[in-house]
Amino acid sequence: MNKAGEMSEPVKSNTVKPVRLKMATREMVDRLLVEANNKTKGRRVYPDDIILLALNLVTPEHISELKNASLRGSDIKEILFARYQEEIPGASWDEFERFQMTLEWPKFLKRHSKEFQAVA
Repeated sequence: MNKAGEMSEPVKSNTVKPVRLKMATREMVDRLLVEANNKTKGRRVYPDDIILLALNLVTPEHISELKNASLRGSDIKEILFARYQEEIPGASWDEFERFQMTLEWPKFLKRHSKEFQAVA
């Protein structure tokens, strides 16, 4: 209790937070731990050490690939519709769907395919 008679906040001494991993990911970390700890001297290597090392190797390109890989088909279609509206201001969704049945559609996709290379 503090001087005003109020309960004080509990002191957080634990700075560890659990993280959910797929079993295959956990097995990879465990294999690396066995290899890293196969030594006679030095401190033990912990999962946090391996994960931190791996995270420091992630580049902006990796993040971009993850973003693109997480896009669903409907997300891609919405992005392509926005690009179509940039080229043809005021175009409706119906016009966009009709455009997809024309011979110009593959050319349009080719022009905008750089945005979705990680998906293909």
